[in-house]
Amino acid sequence: MPGDGYVAAAGGQAANTLAGVDRIRLVNPSQGQLYRGDDGLFRSRGDAELPADAAVSVTSGALELSNVNAVDAMVRMIDDARFYDQQVKLASENDAASARLMRMSG
Repeated sequence: MPGDGYVAAAGGQAANTLAGVDRIRLVNPSQGQLYRGDDGLFRSRGDAELPADAAVSVTSGALELSNVNAVDAMVRMIDDARFYDQQVKLASENDAASARLMRMSG
């Protein structure tokens, strides 16, 4: 049944058949039931095993879109780089001005 988590791979007994690999257990955790580990993976609180949910399905062949707007991220990155350059230049100018003041007072 499509969307039920069944995983198959081409290249079974014949070139045009699929060999069953495994089945993904599809769950629907409630909000707050999961946490993100230090390795970036999501886990259930208390490492409890979550029950399978028949209402959850997987779409085969679909691609998940990025949650980042690449153009916006690049513009922000350029702005941040320019701001950093300005701060470095300002710090360098402050150092030079401080050195001049020290020479004048000594």
